[in-house]
Amino acid sequence: MRALGIWLAMSLLLACAAATAQTEAADADWRYRIQPGDTLITLTDAWLAPPKTWRDLQKLNRVPDPLRLMPGSSLRMPVAWLRREAGVAEAVFARGQVARQRGSASEALAAGATLQSGDRIRTGAQSSASLRFADGSRLLIPPDSDVTLEQLLVLGRGALPAVRIGVQQGGADSRVTPNAQRVPLYEVRTPHVNLGVRGTEFRVQTATGASRMQVLSGAVHADGLGPDVATGQGLLAEGATRSVAPLLPAPDLSGLAPVAERLPLHLTWVGGPTGAATWRAQLYARG
Repeated sequence: MRALGIWLAMSLLLACAAATAQTEAADADWRYRIQPGDTLITLTDAWLAPPKTWRDLQKLNRVPDPLRLMPGSSLRMPVAWLRREAGVAEAVFARGQVARQRGSASEALAAGATLQSGDRIRTGAQSSASLRFADGSRLLIPPDSDVTLEQLLVLGRGALPAVRIGVQQGGADSRVTPNAQRVPLYEVRTPHVNLGVRGTEFRVQTATGASRMQVLSGAVHADGLGPDVATGQGLLAEGATRSVAPLLPAPDLSGLAPVAERLPLHLTWVGGPTGAATWRAQLYARG
Protein backbone atom coordinates (compact mmCIF):
# COMPACT_ATOMS: atom_id res chain seq x y z
CA MET A 1 0.00 0.00 0.00
CA ARG A 2 1.57 3.28 -1.05
CA ALA A 3 1.90 5.93 1.62
CA LEU A 4 -0.89 8.44 1.95
CA GLY A 5 -0.44 12.00 3.15
CA ILE A 6 -3.23 13.43 5.26
CA TRP A 7 -4.58 16.92 5.03
CA LEU A 8 -7.24 17.75 7.55
CA ALA A 9 -9.77 20.52 6.97
CA MET A 10 -12.54 21.41 9.34
CA SER A 11 -16.06 22.31 8.26
CA LEU A 12 -17.32 24.14 11.31
CA LEU A 13 -20.80 25.37 12.14
CA LEU A 14 -20.47 29.11 12.63
CA ALA A 15 -22.48 31.42 14.82
CA CYS A 16 -22.26 34.65 12.83
CA ALA A 17 -23.07 38.22 13.80
CA ALA A 18 -24.91 40.33 11.21
CA ALA A 19 -22.94 42.94 9.28
CA THR A 20 -23.85 44.96 6.18
CA ALA A 21 -21.98 47.55 4.15
CA GLN A 22 -21.79 49.09 0.70
CA THR A 23 -20.01 47.11 -2.01
CA GLU A 24 -16.41 48.17 -2.46
CA ALA A 25 -15.55 49.06 -6.04
CA ALA A 26 -13.02 46.60 -7.42
CA ASP A 27 -9.73 47.86 -8.80
CA ALA A 28 -10.13 47.55 -12.59
CA ASP A 29 -6.55 48.47 -13.54
CA TRP A 30 -3.69 46.06 -14.17
CA ARG A 31 -0.18 47.42 -13.53
CA TYR A 32 2.40 46.44 -16.12
CA ARG A 33 6.09 46.80 -15.18
CA ILE A 34 7.94 48.38 -18.09
CA GLN A 35 10.85 46.37 -19.57
CA PRO A 36 13.84 47.72 -21.57
CA GLY A 37 12.81 48.29 -25.19
CA ASP A 38 9.10 48.71 -24.44
CA THR A 39 7.20 51.47 -26.22
CA LEU A 40 3.51 52.35 -26.05
CA ILE A 41 3.15 51.08 -29.61
CA THR A 42 4.65 47.63 -28.93
CA LEU A 43 2.71 47.28 -25.69
CA THR A 44 -0.55 48.15 -27.43
CA ASP A 45 0.11 45.49 -30.09
CA ALA A 46 0.88 42.89 -27.42
CA TRP A 47 -1.77 43.60 -24.81
CA LEU A 48 -4.72 45.71 -25.96
CA ALA A 49 -7.80 44.80 -27.94
CA PRO A 50 -9.10 47.08 -30.72
CA PRO A 51 -10.27 49.79 -30.89
CA LYS A 52 -7.87 50.92 -28.13
CA THR A 53 -4.61 52.46 -29.40
CA TRP A 54 -1.30 53.62 -27.97
CA ARG A 55 -2.78 57.12 -27.76
CA ASP A 56 -5.31 55.83 -25.19
CA LEU A 57 -2.46 54.48 -23.06
CA GLN A 58 -0.54 57.72 -23.47
CA LYS A 59 -3.48 59.83 -22.32
CA LEU A 60 -4.35 57.56 -19.40
CA ASN A 61 -0.77 57.42 -18.09
CA ARG A 62 0.23 60.97 -19.13
CA VAL A 63 3.28 59.75 -21.02
CA PRO A 64 5.11 62.63 -22.74
CA ASP A 65 6.95 60.46 -25.31
CA PRO A 66 5.40 57.13 -26.43
CA LEU A 67 8.81 55.88 -27.62
CA ARG A 68 10.66 56.60 -24.36
CA LEU A 69 9.44 54.69 -21.33
CA MET A 70 11.29 54.32 -18.03
CA PRO A 71 12.23 50.64 -17.39
CA GLY A 72 11.06 49.49 -13.98
CA SER A 73 8.20 51.97 -13.75
CA SER A 74 4.59 50.84 -14.00
CA LEU A 75 1.95 51.50 -16.62
CA ARG A 76 -1.80 51.34 -16.02
CA MET A 77 -3.76 49.07 -18.33
CA PRO A 78 -7.49 48.80 -17.57
CA VAL A 79 -8.60 45.18 -17.55
CA ALA A 80 -11.49 46.09 -19.86
CA TRP A 81 -8.93 47.17 -22.52
CA LEU A 82 -6.95 43.91 -22.55
CA ARG A 83 -7.08 41.42 -25.41
CA ARG A 84 -9.07 38.28 -24.55
CA GLU A 85 -8.52 34.71 -25.71
CA ALA A 86 -10.09 31.40 -24.75
CA GLY A 87 -8.36 29.55 -21.91
CA VAL A 88 -8.50 25.98 -20.64
CA ALA A 89 -8.13 24.05 -17.38
CA GLU A 90 -6.76 20.57 -16.69
CA ALA A 91 -8.30 17.82 -14.59
CA VAL A 92 -5.43 16.64 -12.39
CA PHE A 93 -7.46 14.23 -10.24
CA ALA A 94 -10.84 12.52 -10.45
CA ARG A 95 -12.13 9.94 -7.99
CA GLY A 96 -15.42 8.04 -7.99
CA GLN A 97 -18.43 9.26 -9.96
CA VAL A 98 -17.31 12.48 -11.63
CA ALA A 99 -19.09 13.58 -14.82
CA ARG A 100 -18.31 16.38 -17.25
CA GLN A 101 -21.20 17.83 -19.23
CA ARG A 102 -20.37 19.80 -22.39
CA GLY A 103 -23.45 20.97 -24.20
CA SER A 104 -25.85 18.01 -24.29
CA ALA A 105 -23.08 15.39 -24.02
CA SER A 106 -22.01 13.93 -20.68
CA GLU A 107 -19.04 11.66 -19.95
CA ALA A 108 -16.88 10.51 -17.06
CA LEU A 109 -14.11 12.97 -16.22
CA ALA A 110 -10.62 11.48 -16.17
CA ALA A 111 -7.30 12.90 -14.98
CA GLY A 112 -5.52 14.71 -17.81
CA ALA A 113 -8.73 15.85 -19.50
CA THR A 114 -8.88 19.40 -20.84
CA LEU A 115 -11.78 21.58 -19.73
CA GLN A 116 -13.15 24.72 -21.37
CA SER A 117 -15.62 27.50 -20.70
CA GLY A 118 -19.14 26.17 -20.18
CA ASP A 119 -18.12 22.71 -18.94
CA ARG A 120 -20.19 21.50 -15.99
CA ILE A 121 -18.74 19.11 -13.39
CA ARG A 122 -20.90 16.91 -11.16
CA THR A 123 -19.57 14.72 -8.37
CA GLY A 124 -21.42 11.90 -6.66
CA ALA A 125 -21.25 10.70 -3.07
CA GLN A 126 -17.68 9.87 -1.94
CA SER A 127 -16.40 11.41 -5.20
CA SER A 128 -14.23 14.44 -5.94
CA ALA A 129 -12.18 16.15 -8.64
CA SER A 130 -9.27 18.60 -8.71
CA LEU A 131 -8.68 21.11 -11.52
CA ARG A 132 -5.66 23.27 -12.36
CA PHE A 133 -5.90 26.63 -14.18
CA ALA A 134 -3.37 28.39 -16.41
CA ASP A 135 -1.63 30.25 -13.56
CA GLY A 136 -1.40 27.21 -11.29
CA SER A 137 -4.51 28.00 -9.24
CA ARG A 138 -6.36 24.89 -8.05
CA LEU A 139 -10.02 24.01 -7.58
CA LEU A 140 -11.14 20.99 -5.54
CA ILE A 141 -14.74 19.90 -6.13
CA PRO A 142 -15.95 17.82 -3.15
CA PRO A 143 -18.68 15.14 -3.12
CA ASP A 144 -22.28 15.86 -4.15
CA SER A 145 -21.39 19.08 -5.99
CA ASP A 146 -22.50 20.76 -9.20
CA VAL A 147 -19.98 23.29 -10.54
CA THR A 148 -19.83 25.13 -13.87
CA LEU A 149 -16.72 26.69 -15.42
CA GLU A 150 -18.59 29.78 -16.57
CA GLN A 151 -15.52 31.59 -17.93
CA LEU A 152 -11.95 30.54 -18.77
CA LEU A 153 -10.02 33.35 -20.45
CA VAL A 154 -6.47 34.65 -20.71
CA LEU A 155 -6.02 38.41 -20.99
CA GLY A 156 -3.37 40.38 -22.81
CA ARG A 157 -0.28 38.42 -23.83
CA GLY A 158 -1.57 35.27 -22.12
CA ALA A 159 -0.31 36.43 -18.73
CA LEU A 160 -3.56 37.01 -16.86
CA PRO A 161 -6.11 34.20 -16.48
CA ALA A 162 -9.70 35.33 -15.91
CA VAL A 163 -11.74 32.56 -14.26
CA ARG A 164 -15.38 32.58 -13.19
CA ILE A 165 -16.89 29.55 -11.46
CA GLY A 166 -20.54 28.89 -10.71
CA VAL A 167 -21.40 26.68 -7.72
CA GLN A 168 -25.00 25.51 -8.06
CA GLN A 169 -24.83 22.82 -5.37
CA GLY A 170 -22.33 21.43 -2.91
CA GLY A 171 -18.95 23.12 -2.62
CA ALA A 172 -15.73 24.32 -4.18
CA ASP A 173 -12.36 24.67 -2.43
CA SER A 174 -10.06 27.17 -4.17
CA ARG A 175 -6.34 27.84 -3.84
CA VAL A 176 -5.71 30.93 -5.96
CA THR A 177 -2.24 32.06 -7.04
CA PRO A 178 -1.56 35.51 -5.53
CA ASN A 179 -2.16 38.41 -7.89
CA ALA A 180 0.25 41.25 -7.11
CA GLN A 181 -1.84 43.72 -9.11
CA ARG A 182 -4.87 43.05 -6.86
CA VAL A 183 -7.17 42.65 -9.86
CA PRO A 184 -10.03 40.27 -8.96
CA LEU A 185 -9.83 37.95 -11.98
CA TYR A 186 -10.93 34.82 -10.09
CA GLU A 187 -14.62 34.84 -9.24
CA VAL A 188 -16.93 32.32 -7.58
CA ARG A 189 -20.69 32.75 -7.90
CA THR A 190 -23.36 30.96 -5.91
CA PRO A 191 -27.13 31.53 -5.91
CA HIS A 192 -26.65 33.73 -2.81
CA VAL A 193 -23.35 35.62 -3.16
CA ASN A 194 -20.66 36.58 -5.69
CA LEU A 195 -17.03 36.42 -4.55
CA GLY A 196 -13.98 38.16 -6.06
CA VAL A 197 -10.55 36.78 -5.20
CA ARG A 198 -7.07 38.31 -5.41
CA GLY A 199 -4.99 35.35 -4.30
CA THR A 200 -6.08 33.21 -1.39
CA GLU A 201 -7.25 29.83 -0.14
CA PHE A 202 -10.93 29.51 0.71
CA ARG A 203 -13.89 27.12 0.71
CA VAL A 204 -17.47 27.67 -0.45
CA GLN A 205 -20.56 25.58 0.27
CA THR A 206 -24.03 26.28 -1.06
CA ALA A 207 -27.41 24.73 -0.28
CA THR A 208 -31.03 25.76 -0.46
CA GLY A 209 -31.40 29.20 1.09
CA ALA A 210 -27.78 30.03 1.97
CA SER A 211 -24.12 29.94 0.99
CA ARG A 212 -21.16 29.72 3.36
CA MET A 213 -17.48 30.53 2.92
CA GLN A 214 -14.36 30.08 5.04
CA VAL A 215 -11.12 31.97 4.25
CA LEU A 216 -7.99 30.01 5.21
CA SER A 217 -5.49 32.56 3.85
CA GLY A 218 -5.60 35.86 1.96
CA ALA A 219 -8.88 37.74 1.53
CA VAL A 220 -12.11 37.44 -0.47
CA HIS A 221 -14.45 40.25 -1.50
CA ALA A 222 -18.18 39.49 -1.31
CA ASP A 223 -20.86 41.56 -2.98
CA GLY A 224 -22.95 43.38 -0.40
CA LEU A 225 -19.97 43.86 1.93
CA GLY A 226 -17.56 46.78 2.25
CA PRO A 227 -14.44 45.21 3.79
CA ASP A 228 -13.02 41.94 2.45
CA VAL A 229 -13.55 38.70 4.36
CA ALA A 230 -10.08 38.13 5.83
CA THR A 231 -8.00 35.14 6.87
CA GLY A 232 -9.67 33.22 9.69
CA GLN A 233 -13.15 34.60 8.99
CA GLY A 234 -16.31 32.96 7.69
CA LEU A 235 -19.22 34.38 5.70
CA LEU A 236 -22.89 33.41 5.73
CA ALA A 237 -24.99 34.74 2.83
CA GLU A 238 -28.78 34.44 3.04
CA GLY A 239 -30.63 36.50 0.45
CA ALA A 240 -29.30 40.06 0.74
CA THR A 241 -27.99 39.45 4.28
CA ARG A 242 -24.24 39.04 4.80
CA SER A 243 -22.90 37.87 8.18
CA VAL A 244 -19.18 37.59 9.03
CA ALA A 245 -17.65 35.96 12.11
CA PRO A 246 -14.31 34.43 13.15
CA LEU A 247 -13.74 30.77 12.31
CA LEU A 248 -13.38 28.36 15.18
CA PRO A 249 -9.75 27.43 15.90
CA ALA A 250 -8.42 24.15 14.54
CA PRO A 251 -8.07 21.21 16.95
CA ASP A 252 -4.65 20.12 18.17
CA LEU A 253 -3.46 17.53 15.63
CA SER A 254 0.11 17.27 16.94
CA GLY A 255 -0.54 13.70 18.06
CA LEU A 256 -1.36 12.50 14.53
CA ALA A 257 1.28 10.90 12.33
CA PRO A 258 1.87 13.00 9.17
CA VAL A 259 1.85 9.88 6.97
CA ALA A 260 -0.45 6.83 7.10
CA GLU A 261 0.94 3.54 5.76
CA ARG A 262 -2.16 1.35 5.80
CA LEU A 263 -5.95 1.33 5.60
CA PRO A 264 -8.50 1.48 7.17
CA LEU A 265 -7.52 4.86 8.56
CA HIS A 266 -8.65 6.05 11.98
CA LEU A 267 -8.20 9.68 13.02
CA THR A 268 -8.51 10.66 16.67
CA TRP A 269 -7.56 13.74 18.65
CA VAL A 270 -8.16 14.95 22.16
CA GLY A 271 -10.79 17.62 22.63
CA GLY A 272 -11.49 20.35 20.11
CA PRO A 273 -12.82 23.90 19.93
CA THR A 274 -16.14 24.48 21.67
CA GLY A 275 -18.95 24.78 19.15
CA ALA A 276 -17.50 22.51 16.46
CA ALA A 277 -20.29 20.40 14.96
CA THR A 278 -18.76 18.48 12.06
CA TRP A 279 -15.32 17.68 10.67
CA ARG A 280 -14.08 16.93 7.16
CA ALA A 281 -10.89 15.06 6.33
CA GLN A 282 -9.33 15.13 2.84
CA LEU A 283 -6.89 12.36 1.92
CA TYR A 284 -4.27 12.68 -0.84
CA ALA A 285 -1.62 10.40 -2.29
CA ARG A 286 1.79 11.60 -1.15
CA GLY A 287 3.72 13.58 -3.81
